[in-house]
Amino acid sequence: MKTRLPPLNAMKSFEAAARLGSMTKAAEELFITQVAVSNQIANLEQSIQASLFVRAHRRISLTPEGESLYEIVSVFFRDLRALSDRTAARGDAAPLHIASCPNFAMQWLIPRIGEFRARHPSVEVELDTLSREVDFARTQAHAVIRSGSGDWPKVDCLALADIELVPVCTGEFLGRHPALATPRGLAEATLLHSGSRPDDWRTWLDATGTPGVDPGASIRFENGSMALQAAASGLGVAIAAKVLVEADLRSGRMIDLFGHAVPARDKYYFITPRGHTSSSLKLYRDWMSSSMASGLAALH
Repeated sequence: MKTRLPPLNAMKSFEAAARLGSMTKAAEELFITQVAVSNQIANLEQSIQASLFVRAHRRISLTPEGESLYEIVSVFFRDLRALSDRTAARGDAAPLHIASCPNFAMQWLIPRIGEFRARHPSVEVELDTLSREVDFARTQAHAVIRSGSGDWPKVDCLALADIELVPVCTGEFLGRHPALATPRGLAEATLLHSGSRPDDWRTWLDATGTPGVDPGASIRFENGSMALQAAASGLGVAIAAKVLVEADLRSGRMIDLFGHAVPARDKYYFITPRGHTSSSLKLYRDWMSSSMASGLAALH
């Protein structure tokens, strides 16, 4: 006859309660309720047909059977924690695999990867692009950066920056199109569109109450990075997330035409599998968040 092992969650609750001498403290450590800890231990006692704790007012102590079981499970969980620590240490030494939407990779990540390497030379980073939905079962990435509403299931999301839309062009293009002194002048300019964000021009025009401009006219590109490159080459006016062009605006390479940023409905997020964040990944996440915030602050 096959012996049925006690449930692992119940054993974990028992080990924590026995080690800490408190079901309340065990619940806090395990991030569950005290009732859940009590129920799991009660189920464990029923499973092994033995009482494990003597319960007094706000106090618990081990019975002889509890002492015997604790000697076994304490060694098991100690060794398991040690193995987990060794595995995590190896994981921190491995390259970080960061994936993002192509536009963000070209406009923000690649120009700044040297800054992160200078601060943390021991952390190796691999960059990749990912256009599809966030699915860590189908990618080797440790983290994904993309725009959205932040409601992806079974992941942890950190909002990096709001997406504020601004029309941008070069000073040379503006000099050839004096009508761009006001937003109405966009009707006479070449508008550059991103196929990956087709609604951004309409969002900006509607929010600013700019009539008489067809947001579907002019030149369309596969992604925002191509549209911004076209704008930097003097081909027209692109609509851009301010956070992606803040370095170009500060350097004067491009100009925020009207100084009127319009919030989009989405944000940029740093996304990781739920509960899986190594120390090196935290370094990268915190550096990104700080760098994006300081870059935008420098524009004001």
